[in-house]
Amino acid sequence: MSDFLTRLGDLKGHIEKSLEEWKVPGVAVSIVKDGETVLAEGYGYKDLENKKPMTADSILPIGSASKSFTSMASAILVEEGKMDWDTPVNQYIPAFKMFDPVASQLISVRDMLCHRGGMPRHDLMWAVSTSTSFTREDLIRRVRYLENNAQFREKSQYQNHMFATVGYAIEKVTGVTWEEFVKERIMEPLGMNDSNFSVVDSQKAPDYAMPYRHDKEKNIKPANFMELGAPGPAGSINSTVKDMAKWMKLILNKGTLGDKKIVSEEKVKEMHRPHMTHSIMPFELPEMLFPSLGLGWFTEAYRGRKIVHHGGNVTGFSALCALLPEENLGICLLVNMNSSFMTYALRNEIYDRVLGITGGDWNARYIAEIDKLMAQMQEGKDALAKSRVEGTKPTLALDAYLGEYEHPGYGVLSVKKVNDKGGFDVVFNGRELTLKHHHYDQFNLVLETYDAELPGRFTIGAKGDVESVGIPFEGAIGKDIVFTRKPEEAEKKEEK
Repeated sequence: MSDFLTRLGDLKGHIEKSLEEWKVPGVAVSIVKDGETVLAEGYGYKDLENKKPMTADSILPIGSASKSFTSMASAILVEEGKMDWDTPVNQYIPAFKMFDPVASQLISVRDMLCHRGGMPRHDLMWAVSTSTSFTREDLIRRVRYLENNAQFREKSQYQNHMFATVGYAIEKVTGVTWEEFVKERIMEPLGMNDSNFSVVDSQKAPDYAMPYRHDKEKNIKPANFMELGAPGPAGSINSTVKDMAKWMKLILNKGTLGDKKIVSEEKVKEMHRPHMTHSIMPFELPEMLFPSLGLGWFTEAYRGRKIVHHGGNVTGFSALCALLPEENLGICLLVNMNSSFMTYALRNEIYDRVLGITGGDWNARYIAEIDKLMAQMQEGKDALAKSRVEGTKPTLALDAYLGEYEHPGYGVLSVKKVNDKGGFDVVFNGRELTLKHHHYDQFNLVLETYDAELPGRFTIGAKGDVESVGIPFEGAIGKDIVFTRKPEEAEKKEEK
């Protein structure tokens, strides 16, 4: 093992430099090699304001890396004969439906685990929410109203609702929640005692990291914790790099850790087998080829070697769990910064050190690609601002726009009151937001968490009343999500 540590070189120095270059407060790192944890350390700060150092015991969200646990949970049930990856999901959840009637009848657990249901993300249906009454069953019931943009099994599209559905199917099959099943059948046998499913629970622990984001000038700013209840099987697990080292050992050892067999080698191979071509990266790198989706994992070739990985992002945090099976190597990286690609750059740097390759310069290359993406996003924001026609005003008096507007999938948008800036204070799925006047009957919805604005276009009906508001919450479908004014609101208006 000393030879392996020698190959890593001054990894600490590189990580500390990376924190500066990426402007990230802290990172926790664990590396497993040949069944041993060779590194579990924290670098930088878990709490920047109070200068509390990150440790290997700090709890951080792993975000969508939770999907690999959902896949493993389904594999356990498949092995026990209680579930089949290729049986239509409506056999487990009879009420389940999708917008596409073909998908409603045929979509299987396997289809959901490799993102080929034909439905785009529709994440803002649940991500812009603080409602604790929004249950997993509610989320799944609303899926039928979320439009697809592709044919069933036509292509892969990364999705969270489908993993929530698999989690709910596990509940229907076992009689216990997804959280209870994962804890009892995976975490407890592995000794993952510091892992949980709620950021509220994390904040009760003695060691947890605070969330951060970048402002427009790339300054580090505090962010809010994001509680994932309903879509939990897609991304709600919080863990430490020590606990995640146990998870990686299990996977690298093909389903068994010590005397604990969680699942068969056959099922692990099936989860890691390419099912659909898919690239999680919005840009290409020549060292990485054949990006594909397994079941709850991504797989591709890195410098000619197969790698298996899954990252995760929730507000204020980024994560990556990455395996290089040929070297019996696993890397877990947990970062307290919103949507940071530092995890991928650091993963590749560690791979190269282990493989004896130099000159990757991964920080510089990833930062350059991200800067290009950010510039493109800024062009879109600038285009929205430039589209404004000066000197216009709404068709009706502002009070006429007040009321509740509803979409069967996205929920209720309540336009509560006129604010002092000539726009509206609104509540969407429990979250207080703002609609600011753009021009005519367009009021832009301000999403500060995402540093974004979405145009909200009110429609005036033949009777001169406001009938609906359309907001492009899901760009992939190419049209607005239309919220129709509730009939009772229109009736009250007429009575006045």
